[in-house]
Amino acid sequence: MHIRKAAVICDRCGAKVEVDPDVKHVIIGPFMEPGEPLAGWLAVEGGRHLCPACAGPYLAKKHEMEAELRRLSGGRTIEFDI
Repeated sequence: MHIRKAAVICDRCGAKVEVDPDVKHVIIGPFMEPGEPLAGWLAVEGGRHLCPACAGPYLAKKHEMEAELRRLSGGRTIEFDI
């Protein structure tokens, strides 16, 4: 007897979630429904994946670095909350 299993593993902390191997999980990220097994997971470059706990700090740092690059390039942006 053969049992097929598939899982996505966080490349930072090692958390894992089992997924149906017959379903192609193409979209990983904030657009998934809350009940989906990969909801909150983030696919980053190089085929790496981050769980929801690790994705938050990663995205915060990424946005901070993008803002710093814009500032260093001389581009002026004004950001505000509505």
